[in-house]
Amino acid sequence: MTIYKVYQYHVDVQGYDVIEAKSIYVGWLLLAPAGLNFANPAHKTRRQRRFFVLHEHGVLRYALDDMPSILPQGSINMNQCWEVVDGEQQTGQRNTLCLCLFDNKETYLRGGHRRVKETTHSIIPQKCLSG
Repeated sequence: MTIYKVYQYHVDVQGYDVIEAKSIYVGWLLLAPAGLNFANPAHKTRRQRRFFVLHEHGVLRYALDDMPSILPQGSINMNQCWEVVDGEQQTGQRNTLCLCLFDNKETYLRGGHRRVKETTHSIIPQKCLSG
């Protein structure tokens, strides 16, 4: 059973107050689960639809829905991201981006259509290494 916490009680892992942080970009994207094997045909289309919010301090958060009262399920510190590249070659899925992080992790995000991917690709790299 998942217990959801109210947003106002949350302070980001970096010490940034979520309520005080300005949102730069919000929208729905598909997130590939960590460790997904794209070589396995059964895994190629497995994605989790999440609502993403990019905050001005460089944290990209994602949640199950867009209700502000629900805590995000996770976050990606874009200050630890060194590159945002096209992920279509690795995943075999159109409109996919790959976020390359310093800890040798790769996170794959997919837009519903080309325009979402292009918008995301133009905004997210601005926060890479901009801490």
